[in-house]
Amino acid sequence: MNPKIEIIKNSTEDELKDVYSDKYIISSFCDYDIKEPIIDKSIVYYSAYVNNDFVGCFVEVMKSPFDSELHSLLKKKALRYSRKLALSFINMIFQSRNVFRVSTTVIHSLKTVINFCIKIGFVIDGLKQNANIKNGQVQNVLQFRILRGELWVE
Repeated sequence: MNPKIEIIKNSTEDELKDVYSDKYIISSFCDYDIKEPIIDKSIVYYSAYVNNDFVGCFVEVMKSPFDSELHSLLKKKALRYSRKLALSFINMIFQSRNVFRVSTTVIHSLKTVINFCIKIGFVIDGLKQNANIKNGQVQNVLQFRILRGELWVE
């Protein structure tokens, strides 16, 4: 049976509290990441649901009217649906706004996340050396992007 995937713009305060207190999600953060919702007009949170069950959020940082940076705050229970959720979210961004590109960043040591990004269609766009710290270790950060027209949906 295909799961019912829903991505809903403007997460509630309770949903944001839930994801920012989730130990699985927090474990992927860098040492200096802000561990609470960021309230800014350029940032939009989207709630993710599978079969009417809240499984986390996505974050869109609007860099310009044509470029958005995306991040995932999905709970562990969302892992088996993560590809469908991510593709639905990215597709939603391209369909709802006139963006030319979406991007994301991944710490170089997170090989599973890097492989996931590549599997859903992201292309490596650059490397920022010594750009962040995780567990006290200086880390490189990979930059990924998908251009409008490059996205494929299963």
